[in-house]
Amino acid sequence: MRGEPHDSVDKAIRSRVRDAFLLFELVLKVNLAPVDAGELEGLGLDLLAYQMRSFEMEAEVEECRDLP
Repeated sequence: MRGEPHDSVDKAIRSRVRDAFLLFELVLKVNLAPVDAGELEGLGLDLLAYQMRSFEMEAEVEECRDLP
C-alpha cells in the first residue's frame, strides 16, 4: 500500500487484525467443542450411574423394612 494515506493503511491493518482475531476465536471454539461435549457426556453418565445406584439402595431399604 505504498503511497496510500496513513489513515487508509491504518484502517486496513485494523481490519486485518480484527479478521485474524475472529478466525483465531472461531478455530479455538471449533477445537474446544468436542472437549466440552465429552465432558457433558461424562457428567450425564455419572448422573445415570448415581441414579441406578440410588434405585438399588432404595430396593435394599424396602427389603430391610420387611424384616422382623
